[in-house]
Amino acid sequence: MRENRCIVCGKARDGLPVADDMVIETIRAFKKRFAKKTSNYRLTVCKEDYPKYSKMRETFEKRRATYLILGAVFAIVLVISSLSPWSVVFGAFIILLMYLLSLLSYAPGLEARKQQKGKR
Repeated sequence: MRENRCIVCGKARDGLPVADDMVIETIRAFKKRFAKKTSNYRLTVCKEDYPKYSKMRETFEKRRATYLILGAVFAIVLVISSLSPWSVVFGAFIILLMYLLSLLSYAPGLEARKQQKGKR
């Protein structure tokens, strides 16, 4: 059985399970491939750190939306001002870059919330 680990404080604690999304899977694959050392913890958020986590998650969601909107605006301005086929490629690159920048404040979602969204 895998050990539970809080993503906020880093201590071995039980709590709400974190959903394994694309970012976490990518990090685990990278560590397995290059670091050859995987801890393979079950990631959780302990009860004591939940308020701090929810603030981190809210900040991430706001930044992700803001960065994607800014990237889309820059891409649209680039396409309109240039009108070349390459401007579409550079516009897509700008949107991708802005999305990757939003991952600097990444906070994963919880499994409980993921299941609730599926029921709606």
